[in-house]
Amino acid sequence: ERQLLLGGQLLVAGARQAADFLLKTHRRQDGTLWRASNGGVVSGEGILDDYAFLSDGLLELYQVSGEAKYLTAARELTDHARQDFKRDGPGFYMASSRADVPLGRTVDYYDSVIPSGNAIMFRNLVKLAAITGETFYLNEARAGLSGWSELLNRAGLELAGWLDAVGCLIGPYYDVVIAGDASDDSTRQLTRAFLSRLPASAVLSRVPAAGPTAELRELAPALADKKAIGGKATAYVCEFGTCQAPTGDAGVMMRQILEGW
Repeated sequence: ERQLLLGGQLLVAGARQAADFLLKTHRRQDGTLWRASNGGVVSGEGILDDYAFLSDGLLELYQVSGEAKYLTAARELTDHARQDFKRDGPGFYMASSRADVPLGRTVDYYDSVIPSGNAIMFRNLVKLAAITGETFYLNEARAGLSGWSELLNRAGLELAGWLDAVGCLIGPYYDVVIAGDASDDSTRQLTRAFLSRLPASAVLSRVPAAGPTAELRELAPALADKKAIGGKATAYVCEFGTCQAPTGDAGVMMRQILEGW
């Protein structure tokens, strides 16, 4: 178990290093992304996939590291893409509104060996809605996916990534908050129980025993009032604002998370 945990920490450290490099090297002052870099020399305008996949990775890193800066960056990138790649209809263009595209901006519908940028964007919106409690993310995901219902019915596995996002909407999909001191054994037990399963139907936030900081409450209003009960690490399993009974038992927490699945 010690070696497993050590390996996990090494992987998290590697993920931090990669994320910090991308955010430092590939992100401009205005929040837009460079597509490529070589030896520190950057080039190319970022496309939808760059924003979607980087945001997705940052949301995963936020969960396993507990560092709010990665949630902040994920929100900023997603919010930028929501504006700069949006269509008049549902979904997003591949190229940004500032890109030089002589033949016009296109939409990448289908998933291939990796999901399309649209699929990942929709899933990111659901994740951010769960973590932050901001309903406009959820409403945009629902409206966007509903707008492609006919294509989803017809295409099937060619839109597997899109269907994964649909699965998050028809759920249940849970946001889990673990409140407790990071050095406390009971906090570690709850966190380890979640991360050992890393359920696709839930996202994790970690806050101090006294509750989230003012900065974190502003970033994710849904975390307000989540604190350790009686000084003991406490898990809150909620579904877009509706929470089950708080618990300090890892087994109970996991049963709540897997309910309906």
